[in-house]
Amino acid sequence: MVDDGNDHALELEQHLGFQRRLLWVRRTGNVLLIAGLLAALAGAFGAGGPLSQAGATAEAVEARFPRFARYRGPARLEVEVRTPAVAGDTFSLAIGGEHARQFTIERITPEPERMASTDGVLELTFAVAPGEFQSVTLEGRPESMGSMSGTVAVDGRPPLPIETFVYP
Repeated sequence: MVDDGNDHALELEQHLGFQRRLLWVRRTGNVLLIAGLLAALAGAFGAGGPLSQAGATAEAVEARFPRFARYRGPARLEVEVRTPAVAGDTFSLAIGGEHARQFTIERITPEPERMASTDGVLELTFAVAPGEFQSVTLEGRPESMGSMSGTVAVDGRPPLPIETFVYP
């Protein structure tokens, strides 16, 4: 071959600063994607998992409620009352705060003997069933987004705080 003096090599600029920034953006995106996936699997977005449920306990009552819920999606509040701590043949369950005002109740199991709502507190009266514990389940849907704070109390005892974050 004859060398005619023309060098036809392809000249490219490397832009090392841009390549480093692009690599950092990709790595950060991958880390955020994996963190979001792990949070979803753990229940941080309200669909099961160890983070999705919370609980509160006092002397005679235990409440289990969703830590995360969806706006107008199904949610369940479960309250368990120690029946030996209840005086008489009925007990009163009081639900206060935003859980009483911003939560549409669709079903209560067992059915209460009496229901009353005063000053933003929903009061349900139940007959005491035989056994060591009595479970009450309220199923419904949150009607507001954001943080919902409320309380659950049995027979005038100190209330248990319940907190749910409602996603859109």
